[in-house]
Amino acid sequence: MSLEAAIDALPELQVAAFRGPDARQFLHGQVSQDVVGLPLDRVRLAGYHNPQGRVVAILWLVADGPQDVLALLPRELRDAVITRMRRVVLRARVQITAEPDRWRVFGASGNLPALLASMVPRPGVADSRDGAEPATTQDEAGRVYNSGGWRIWRHPGDPHGAPRWLGLADLSAGGGGSDAVAMSISAEHSGARLDWQAGDIAAGLPQIGPGTSELFVSQMLNLDVLGGISFDKGCYTGQEVIARAHYRGRVKRRLQRFVTSAQVDLSPGSELRLDDQRKLQVISSLRRGNGQQEFLAVGAYHLDPAAGTTTNAGAEAGAPAVATIDAKSVPLPYALPD
Repeated sequence: MSLEAAIDALPELQVAAFRGPDARQFLHGQVSQDVVGLPLDRVRLAGYHNPQGRVVAILWLVADGPQDVLALLPRELRDAVITRMRRVVLRARVQITAEPDRWRVFGASGNLPALLASMVPRPGVADSRDGAEPATTQDEAGRVYNSGGWRIWRHPGDPHGAPRWLGLADLSAGGGGSDAVAMSISAEHSGARLDWQAGDIAAGLPQIGPGTSELFVSQMLNLDVLGGISFDKGCYTGQEVIARAHYRGRVKRRLQRFVTSAQVDLSPGSELRLDDQRKLQVISSLRRGNGQQEFLAVGAYHLDPAAGTTTNAGAEAGAPAVATIDAKSVPLPYALPD
C-alpha cells in the first residue's frame, strides 16, 4: 500500500529550546517576531540580529506549552546562537539548550491526513490532532497540527507543486511514540534534501548559514514580506536599524530568484554580476537536472530606464573583479514592495 505522502529527515535543521518562566519574554527581546503572543497552534518566522540589524540566523518558532518555545535553525548555527543568547540571559529565568536527543526535524510532501495516520500507527492518534483537515489557505499556512509526539505545519513551497509540510518529531513521547518516530522518518538521503532545498528556493524562503550570517538587514532577505518581522512589538536586538529601514526609506537591495543559462558553481555568500550590471550576493543555490543553476540572491531590483541599467549597481572604485554570469530573473510567489 503506497502512502499519499513522503517523510524525510532534515538533519540540517536543529532545535534550540527556550524553557522557563521568562522564556517567552526573553526571546521576545531577542528576535524580530512577537514571541509573547505566539499562539500554541501557530508557527512563526523570525530573524535574530546583531546590534547593527544584520541577520545572524533565521528561526521558525513553535510554542511548546504556555511558556516554552522551540526554535528551528540550521545545524551549523545552532550552537553559536545558543552561546550568544546565553551571554545576555542575565537574571532572566530561562534555560537555553539544544535537546539533541529529543527532537528530530522532518519535511514532508503530500496529503496531511494520510501522513498523520501513517506516522504514528496507534488507534485514534490521527484523530487527536487540532482541526479535522489540513490548512488550505494562506491565512492557515502556519497552523500547527499535533498527533501524538508529532507537530507538523504547512510550509511555503512552489505554488504549482505538492503541499509541503515541516515538522518536529518528539522522540521522548510516551506510548510507543519514540519507536514509531524512528520507523516513520526515512533515512537521510541527498535526493530528499535537494527536493526540500528546491522547494525553499521556489518559495523565495531565505536561509542563513556561516557564509551569510551577519551580512544582511532583515528587509534585504524579505523577512518583512514573509511575516518574519513584527513592527508593533517592543525593542529587540537590531530593532532600531530595521525600523528605520521600514519607516524612513526604501530598501534598494532585496532577495530575488534567478536561474542561469548554463552550469556554474555558486556558493552562499559569493558575489557575482549579471549582464545588466546588477551585483548579487548568493544566499542559496541548487543545480537543476539540465545543468542550470537556480538560486536566491540579494541585489538591487529597481531598474533605471534612463540609464538602461540598475540603480546602485555600478562597479565600485578599487573593488575586486566580480564574475559576470548569464542568468535571468524568475518570479517569486510573493510581491516585493515598490
